[in-house]
Amino acid sequence: MGVIAKRLCILFFVISTDTMAQSRCPEKYLSPHVDENGNGILQCKELGDDKLQWIIDQPQVGKTLTEYPQITFEKGQTVIVSASGSVNVSHDKHRTDWRDYINPEGGGVDRHFHGLIWIPGARIMQDGRLLAVPVGTVPVRIGSVAGSTGKKETTEPEELIIDEPPPGIVPTLRLGYEGAIDRHAWCYLQGTCRTDYPSDPYPKPETSDNKCDRNAKVVVTIATYPAHTSDTAVSSAEVEKDPQASSYGVPASNPARTLKPFDVVSNRVDENGFLFAPQWFNTRTSGDITTLGISDECENFPYKRWWNIYHGTYSPCTQQASYDVPKILTECLLAPGFGQFHGHVNWAPATFVGKLEFQDVSADKDVDLQLQTIADRIIRFPGNKDFGKIGPILTKDSQGSAEYKNSLWLEFATYETTRNFQPPWKTIMFPIGSKALKDLKKEYDNKTAIVTGLLDLDCVHECHTELHPVFAMAIRKKSESEPDVASNDSWAIFVRNAGNEGDCSLDEHYLDRNGYTFFLPAPPGAVRGTPTVTHPNDAFRSNEVGLTWSLERSTDPRSNGVLLKFSFTPTEPACRLIHKGEMVHVSGELHLDWKNASSSEAFQPCEAPNGADTPESELIAAQSDKNEVCRIDRATQEKLERENCTISPHDNVLGASDDFEKSQNEWSAFHRQRQNRPDLSLPTIASQLGDLLGSDIGLFEEALLYNKTSQIQPNFGGRVGIIQTPLGSVEIDGAPGFSRTVKSTNGQNLSVKISDWMAGLKVQFNQQLGMFVEAKGGEIYRSASSGYASTPDFNNFHGHDPIFLAGGGIQPGANVLAKGTKITLRISVDYMRITGTGENMVRITIGPQFQIHRRSE
Repeated sequence: MGVIAKRLCILFFVISTDTMAQSRCPEKYLSPHVDENGNGILQCKELGDDKLQWIIDQPQVGKTLTEYPQITFEKGQTVIVSASGSVNVSHDKHRTDWRDYINPEGGGVDRHFHGLIWIPGARIMQDGRLLAVPVGTVPVRIGSVAGSTGKKETTEPEELIIDEPPPGIVPTLRLGYEGAIDRHAWCYLQGTCRTDYPSDPYPKPETSDNKCDRNAKVVVTIATYPAHTSDTAVSSAEVEKDPQASSYGVPASNPARTLKPFDVVSNRVDENGFLFAPQWFNTRTSGDITTLGISDECENFPYKRWWNIYHGTYSPCTQQASYDVPKILTECLLAPGFGQFHGHVNWAPATFVGKLEFQDVSADKDVDLQLQTIADRIIRFPGNKDFGKIGPILTKDSQGSAEYKNSLWLEFATYETTRNFQPPWKTIMFPIGSKALKDLKKEYDNKTAIVTGLLDLDCVHECHTELHPVFAMAIRKKSESEPDVASNDSWAIFVRNAGNEGDCSLDEHYLDRNGYTFFLPAPPGAVRGTPTVTHPNDAFRSNEVGLTWSLERSTDPRSNGVLLKFSFTPTEPACRLIHKGEMVHVSGELHLDWKNASSSEAFQPCEAPNGADTPESELIAAQSDKNEVCRIDRATQEKLERENCTISPHDNVLGASDDFEKSQNEWSAFHRQRQNRPDLSLPTIASQLGDLLGSDIGLFEEALLYNKTSQIQPNFGGRVGIIQTPLGSVEIDGAPGFSRTVKSTNGQNLSVKISDWMAGLKVQFNQQLGMFVEAKGGEIYRSASSGYASTPDFNNFHGHDPIFLAGGGIQPGANVLAKGTKITLRISVDYMRITGTGENMVRITIGPQFQIHRRSE
């Protein structure tokens, strides 16, 4: 009873805000007040010095995200968050399953059981300047910003400064929860665990004398400090104008919590409020140089329980990440090392601008592209601000591979995108032959691309940086050096609100916006203004009825270009559809004539089917983009959004939680179904087999100690790792023998030779010295010159005998050589049993081990 009572402590959130925005508490919240929508018990306290403190007892955990409109933020406020406490995630009324809201433990915590928070427009101040961080752009795990007093450790909170919120987003507090899962063991193996939300998260005590331990409460505190006001805080725009932010009167300061090397920050956000060209925190001053290594800073993201991969991931290098791991029975077991993470480490959607390189369409039906830093930015984008660099978001570990060097990887599934899209995307669908690949590379390579996608590390393949899934992409089809680019500027464009991360993942990831806006930069030779759309009637199509797009000149004085906006929610039925988690996408090609630009282009609005009169069930009749997307003016477009969809995805829409949960599970099942349809073409099979062989090769000097270690046989051998999985690698060893002269214990000189080969499992532990254990079986071949039979110690030196080996060693080092090869020094000491004769040997090996880069999926 006592244990239950202690863990049952209610979640509290304490939010203190600078009273420049709200100096007094609303009267009805001066005492605890039960929220009318079932979102907890709210209380507001006035702390003096113009500070407020909000307490949320039993916050809503039955939805992905819940808005608290009572708690608002304004530019210049300083906010501090803290939290603690537990949630009962069990669906069995006869038992409880308590999970910590901030730092949950137990099965499934990589993908589930974390509290979420979103404070639109939140930034951090570092050395006198504001930097954008994920919590200000999208929902993130609350542990990334909240201070807490937990069972094992106390963490400091992040000090957040409120800047401009994302466009169209009301700056109010949003809290959420990563749904629970069906924790049956078989669902982990098959990847069929379903998302669900707690049905009884705060059960009442069984007896009236059971009371919560006050130290176990969940408390989130958001406090403000008078030193930071809306008059002196440096906005993202001001930082761009003058990086020396001290001129704005803001004292140099650091967050209460120190950021970690692989936390992401950005100098600014894009037109949608997403991070723009973010960098790792420790590379933000490194120019275009990649300096951070996953193996050095993150220890390759080891699992908290090396024997159980679904019990959480240790991440000493970042506090911002979440994780998406695949089912157990998948080819993603070919990950590098036992106990190391073999999925995707995720941050938040981010936007980059770069030059494109087309790679291929892989066996798992993902389009693979590269984005690289544009060196000639001034020539390509006259009159525009710096579009950022790629290098500071890459990892040192991936730079030994030509496939990943200097490149941000881009991926999206063809079965979710191009197979349903309009031309020119329709040509990019399935694994393609060499001629088609050459044609696509000729068309797209070195072209300017604007891309928004989920920023992550693919730790199945060298922990390289990627945007996966890609949510939005615009490719300029002409080079800026072509003479007619200003009069015929064509863009291949798509945008969608959801996507997955391929075979080595399970989740569906969402954009968390009601629409999306591209900034399309003007090409050289363009006239300032809004360009003429030369093919207005067939520009864009969607799988949903009644969507809209608009085009207008950017009013930012630092930029020369236009804003192309797509609205997913122009009607109430469309708003409900987005909130249910349905996938909506738009694709097509936009043709612009910048020579005939004007202050405001006159156009004839199209007459698309009225989505407001279309039943919700018929808004998406098929996944193909067949419905015309209607062009309207920006003001009307935003007015429709405000009237028909005033809240963000997943917020307080009646029934949205259940519907969203259902959609998540349906998309996850669709994803698994696609995973279970492998490409069985001969080129693909050959490619896959080639990836498994020869990825880990070693050379070694072998010393066999035999005859009770009185004799030593030196050999030179090699090994190859056939398969590498989280459970270890399957290896084949072989060492051909060299003849040498020895003296038997009876004084007879003999010429003897020992050779051996074996195969088995090597289990690599995630330690600094690369400790490992191995168990193998094979055969030993022995021969000796005439007279061996009469000796007491060499009488078995004839023919071959089965052997069993068990032992271990260390494998330190990870130096990167040319073409992606990594080298380590491997030292092992093993016990070897010759089972046929009962003899024992000791085997010692030392030599270099080469890990050759495997091709990405």
